[in-house]
Amino acid sequence: MSSANGEEDSNQIQGLIRSILLPVILALATLVAGTSGYFLYLPTLTAYRDASTLQLLGEGFFRSLGFLVLSMGTINSAESLALVLLSVGRAAGFLFFFYAALTGVGLVFAKQLQPLRIDAWSAFGHLPGVDERGHVIVCGIGDNGYALATEALKAGRNVVVIDTDRTDRTAGLKEKGAIVFEGDATHTELLAGRARLQQAADVFVTTGSDSTNGAIVETIDRAATGDSWSQVIDVTACIEDRRLRRTLHAETKDTNGIHLQTYDVSEATARELLATTPIDDIDDPNQRVHIWIVGWTQLTKALVSQLLHLMHYPEGIDRKVTIITGGPTEAEQEIMALSPGIDPEWWDEPTMSEFVNVLFPEIDIRPLPASDMELLSDKTPLKETFQHQDKLTIIADDIDERSLRALISTWSPKLDQFAKEFELDAQLMYRSPTEANWTPSLSNIETTTYTAFGNGCSISSVRGEQRDWVARQLALMYHLQYAENPEAILPKQASVPTGKQNDFDEIIEWLMSVSPEKREQYATAVWYDLPEYQRESNRYAADHAAIKHRMAAVFEDVDSMSDRQVIQLLAESEHRRWCAEKILGGWEPLPENQKARWETERGQQMLRDQRYHPDIRPVDALRAEMDGEWDKDISQVKSLLQHPDLVNYYKNP
Repeated sequence: MSSANGEEDSNQIQGLIRSILLPVILALATLVAGTSGYFLYLPTLTAYRDASTLQLLGEGFFRSLGFLVLSMGTINSAESLALVLLSVGRAAGFLFFFYAALTGVGLVFAKQLQPLRIDAWSAFGHLPGVDERGHVIVCGIGDNGYALATEALKAGRNVVVIDTDRTDRTAGLKEKGAIVFEGDATHTELLAGRARLQQAADVFVTTGSDSTNGAIVETIDRAATGDSWSQVIDVTACIEDRRLRRTLHAETKDTNGIHLQTYDVSEATARELLATTPIDDIDDPNQRVHIWIVGWTQLTKALVSQLLHLMHYPEGIDRKVTIITGGPTEAEQEIMALSPGIDPEWWDEPTMSEFVNVLFPEIDIRPLPASDMELLSDKTPLKETFQHQDKLTIIADDIDERSLRALISTWSPKLDQFAKEFELDAQLMYRSPTEANWTPSLSNIETTTYTAFGNGCSISSVRGEQRDWVARQLALMYHLQYAENPEAILPKQASVPTGKQNDFDEIIEWLMSVSPEKREQYATAVWYDLPEYQRESNRYAADHAAIKHRMAAVFEDVDSMSDRQVIQLLAESEHRRWCAEKILGGWEPLPENQKARWETERGQQMLRDQRYHPDIRPVDALRAEMDGEWDKDISQVKSLLQHPDLVNYYKNP
């Protein structure tokens, strides 16, 4: 934060220097050239033939002051050098006056001129060297809003920022070339009127409030439904509440003028960390996957949610999540608030209770030791959480950076000792400190730092272009396989394969045969058409795709396992992952007395709306009644394993 503030102060100083430097140079040029010219010219006049040097300099100086206000005076005749100097002084004086006049008009009529400047961007966008994509609007200049606006300006984009307050940041952005409006972006007159929303290409909504961000999205939606709306803009909004995200997506789905994308910083950061730093890169099936989460923050809450979705491995691989926090009761309550269905005792049916008991990883919540003595002692109860040769990932996060550093610094020697004693395959991830030179002293544990979004806020990171790349590819594949009329929402393509004529493997092979640009066009069209809950489902499936590849590598080294058996194990883990996703989303198994109703199209839709599904049950109980569906699941897993490039997180969008 201090480095960001330092940059803002530096930008302000540079802007102040630039705003003062030009008029000062023009004034000095006027006075120096004018005084010098008059010094040479005045002795040719009878009245000044006997004047002293000081008198000539003084008279010349005061006469040249007139040049600054367009009082040029008259010169009957003069030597060439005197004439040149006086002409330079007059020209510099004219430029000074013109600059001062424009600056004054700009100050007086600033509010009236800003919308006209945006209109000029649109009118001249077709000229060479001018941004023709439409301007960028950033609503809310906090940490993320400032980073996004700065990135857009550096990329040569025309930027409009809207904030309720005049701050150092808005002043700095103005100095960099942005148009700044001070006001409430939920007001149509400001956002659609003065900020020229309809001429924009991108809008980023980054105020610090979900309700405000939601209201701004609704304002954009109302404006985009007007008869005069003629283009499509990308709207990216920070919304932490998942219900509000789904509501906003549902409300804007039929608005053709906008494409809405939403994100939550903690959730995005958690997904980024788990994708780029694998927690389950084990060597054999007997190794336990163990996660230590230290601290209870918005990020660690999001991490627990992601882990409940992702820690689903072939049967036999042990999993554990240990949460170490100063408020264990609060953590337990908030975990249960994710979904009561994760508690086996919540279910009345014994079969379902037993299934849930083994479906999710074990969660062990421990109090953070209050004293250094307890923290470092061999008698600490935290020691008993370890198991020999654990694949251990420690993720430490704290709102107070100094207390986090102090904890890690104090704990490092003991953690190093435990890693050696238990032969742990251990890694530590912690929030990047402001002081970049600080690192914990660890020899047996690999360390990694992170910031928001994993590697900092950017236009790409808030849009999830990298995070959602695999999810978009999966969504396209499922669309081609299962949609009734997949061609309807795709760009014109005469030979789009469908699941009716092709199996899953053939669809993937066709996708791999088209150019990346064309495939991205198809994926984008499908992604924009999906409701948000289906996008989330594809994200969870995509994030688990890399896990399947890692697990396949583990079991391929087991001599007694055939390829078919490995694929079946992975298909079973995929079914458990899907069941966990449904339960965490509030779904329940279909009651026996509703099965006949499920068979009708209308009845099935109503039951889906009530979040019932017949497949939420153990694989063994499901397999006998699937009528070939299980073979399709195996085929899908097999196809995904055979085409790793299509589900490679690191592939560039």
